[in-house]
Amino acid sequence: MTLYESKPTVAFASDTPTGNLIPSTSTLLAKIKISASNTKDVTFSATGAANNSLVVKISATGAGLAADDDAITIKDKNGNTLCSDTINLGTDAGITCDFASRDLVVAAGTDEVISVYADTSELGTAGNSIQAWLDDASDNNIIWSIDGNLANYATGVITFRGDIYGGSLVKP
Repeated sequence: MTLYESKPTVAFASDTPTGNLIPSTSTLLAKIKISASNTKDVTFSATGAANNSLVVKISATGAGLAADDDAITIKDKNGNTLCSDTINLGTDAGITCDFASRDLVVAAGTDEVISVYADTSELGTAGNSIQAWLDDASDNNIIWSIDGNLANYATGVITFRGDIYGGSLVKP
């Protein structure tokens, strides 16, 4: 029953970037709004028994995509790094944010916005594009806790039902 005391809802924030891509080593790719219900906090943590995580998929297309690793960083609203990793943008990969750098607590009845930054410097050819999305293929694509109880509730299939897409950035 604990699982139903609170649950996160996840959506791309209304001010998620869309439109023209200006390649750089730190392009703001998406803003993701995580909301907690009114009853209990939703926690993302790597502390103790918690193995909480959030998977953000990233699709990039177009000429010039190298088979190398590109930096992806996810930050909280204060600019603190929650996680970072490298992925190959040309493989429709994703980053699994494990919150090992910093916990994220969404207080009951509130929202938190996290920002996804990507190295898009190799996307300099006209027509290249990039987009972040949340995949409903696995429950493990979002694992969270309630009120810091360090449990692991995996609800990706439900939370991301139908997949959730952020804005698309295209190099003019």
